[in-house]
Amino acid sequence: MLHPGGNWDIKRWPARGFAGVARHLGRRGILSVICGTAREQTLSAEIVSLAGSSVLSLCGKTRIGTLGALIEL
Repeated sequence: MLHPGGNWDIKRWPARGFAGVARHLGRRGILSVICGTAREQTLSAEIVSLAGSSVLSLCGKTRIGTLGALIEL
């Protein structure tokens, strides 16, 4: 699970870095899931466009309880 958002853009790792991790994991058969708020959907979309099918964005689509269940899995 990737959580690329944060309170300060300046402290955020670049989207291409997250995409690289997702592609690396995807080559090993691991799907990366991006979590975050609806406010982070633009960042998430950029990562998805760079990483392709190796990443799935759930930004703004889950509640905290659902996120907890995903992490538990």
